[in-house]
Amino acid sequence: MGYTLGVDLGGPEPVAAVGHPDGSSSVVVGLPAATLTDAVDRLGTPQDGWDGVGTAPLVLADAVARCVGHAAATRRDRPSDLVVSHPAAWGPYRVGLLADALRGHDLPPWRLLPDTVAIARQAAATDPRLALGPCRLAVVDIRDEQTSVGVVAVAGDAQPAPPPRLVGPVRVVAELASADLDDAVLAHTVAVAADLGLLDASGLTPDAAERLRAACRSAADEVLTAGSAVVGYPAPDGARPIRSVLADVEPRLHDRSRHAVAQVAAAVGRLAPAGVDAVVLCGRLAAMPLLTELVAERFDAPVTVVPGGDTVAARGAATAAALLRPEPAADRTAVPRPRDTDAAAAEGDAAHRHGRRRAPVRSRPSSRPLRATAAAWIGTLVLGVLAAAVADDAVARSDHGHDAPAGVVVTDPPPPGTSRG
Repeated sequence: MGYTLGVDLGGPEPVAAVGHPDGSSSVVVGLPAATLTDAVDRLGTPQDGWDGVGTAPLVLADAVARCVGHAAATRRDRPSDLVVSHPAAWGPYRVGLLADALRGHDLPPWRLLPDTVAIARQAAATDPRLALGPCRLAVVDIRDEQTSVGVVAVAGDAQPAPPPRLVGPVRVVAELASADLDDAVLAHTVAVAADLGLLDASGLTPDAAERLRAACRSAADEVLTAGSAVVGYPAPDGARPIRSVLADVEPRLHDRSRHAVAQVAAAVGRLAPAGVDAVVLCGRLAAMPLLTELVAERFDAPVTVVPGGDTVAARGAATAAALLRPEPAADRTAVPRPRDTDAAAAEGDAAHRHGRRRAPVRSRPSSRPLRATAAAWIGTLVLGVLAAAVADDAVARSDHGHDAPAGVVVTDPPPPGTSRG
């Protein structure tokens, strides 16, 4: 049975995911090793050749081709459609360089998609509430070296629905990255080793230091999922186990996280002055409770943590490959046209026409406890539902003998130019 493929070029290595006919996705394992960091950084810069061609586009396009070849060999069939997810901060020039390089390879029909939009796609697949109607999502993507934030306008589940669109440029926040979690576990491990008198005056050899850092990275993921992890510290008399728990790691990240969330809130406030309907967090660090609490303090909006770590964009691209499939007569290897910011804003603002109130971004963190905030929100919702029921019942009674029988609530407005009595 046919499948779609999504490839994300936003990380240090390419990530590929398969989109299944039932709408689910799964990560492709065993991809050929490839390092993309240098190519992503050099693309479209003088360091990659003054002629604007250079080697970076070729490296990126070759990585995509190898992902397609590996998926085809594994599944014994080529994907029917391909979506390549790229950093949303890229402008038309760099996107065009990648597109030209991709045209030099034998690939399935493909499209290019900003990774922030791909993440919004995957978030909607994870949390169906995000796809129920016109809304704006603040997407916070925490990668190994930086955090990016963008606002995506989602048109809703109408058929045919236009694809999600970026509202304004994506902002990069340098205060926080997933690698900070690894550093926090490493710092805690070294501090405990010092308290135990395990530090050697000569220090660790480069190989031992590299192994310790790799062990701390693996332990960081376990700390988030299991709450604790053990790292073997290379002491002079052999490896000594040192345990890290979440309560030891989070305080080391509190200040950086608080500053980063403040920058995220400021960026969202500039991109969407009217507020957003939900906040989407993704990346390894997104699962840290401290981060979600800080975000909840800044936004009066639901917070959705998308599982999958650094694979979210690839999985969202795989899902989008089927949804973005154009008509057979269309050019299926074209770069998407530059986004229409005004159109995206109009799509997002449709939420107001449907009676929805966006949550504003707070200039300062809320001083209310989260439980009190939730209780107040639930109380307001219940009162609103009761008030709406009373009002609708009154309308129904006044309309008796006109548009509906007694006791039936009329929800559709009358045609223009008619009177309700």
